[in-house]
Amino acid sequence: MEHCTPEQKSEGIMDEILREATSLAQDQYGNYVVQHVLQHGGEDERKTILQTLAGQIVLLAQHKFASNVIEKCLTYCGASERQIMIDEMLGKTDENEPLQAMMKDQFANYVVQKLLEVCDDGQRDQLLTRMRVHLGNLKKFTYGKHIVARVEKFVASASTAANSAGIEPAATATASEGGEDQDDARPAAGSAETGFGEEGDGGEDDAQLSSSEGGKSGGGGAEAYGASADVGEPAVSAS
Repeated sequence: MEHCTPEQKSEGIMDEILREATSLAQDQYGNYVVQHVLQHGGEDERKTILQTLAGQIVLLAQHKFASNVIEKCLTYCGASERQIMIDEMLGKTDENEPLQAMMKDQFANYVVQKLLEVCDDGQRDQLLTRMRVHLGNLKKFTYGKHIVARVEKFVASASTAANSAGIEPAATATASEGGEDQDDARPAAGSAETGFGEEGDGGEDDAQLSSSEGGKSGGGGAEAYGASADVGEPAVSAS
């Protein structure tokens, strides 16, 4: 896909990848293909992938392999597409149930961290306003503490910038228990940065997915946003 001409890409392979993006995103190996298209494909192809995944962002973010695809969507899609994803994560109530579930999840919490890293200032302010309300509760959860540490980084950075500019800083979040930054403790999962032939690609520490996984659509209603990474995923333990 990196080296093909546009004519070669249009001969069918790209159409098939885009059509099956949801199933590929959840596959132990197929997720790399979708990540590669997001990184090296064109704007139209990125938009098509996001349109295919839309409506399932929260569930896919809780999936061991698909969560890496969602991160790539956040990184390489434009601001308007990113806002579609943010709206889905925030949900339709003031409680922001989808976002709360993601912040506590072993895989989705890294999606939230990536979102805070790549979004624009307006989107970040929107997220931090919603997230501050839940920080006290998040400290009770292993993966929630990752979010607390990341939010505090942004709040502290904003306060420093405000002080330098002579602006009254916003109230900072309370310190997380332990105080350590746990951003880099992500469980092993498929990530394009590992390389197609390197660790993480072959699933050495992961159970093989069932042969039926390639046909999963990941669609359908989720019984509860808090359910852990269940988009038709077989039981896979995080390493």
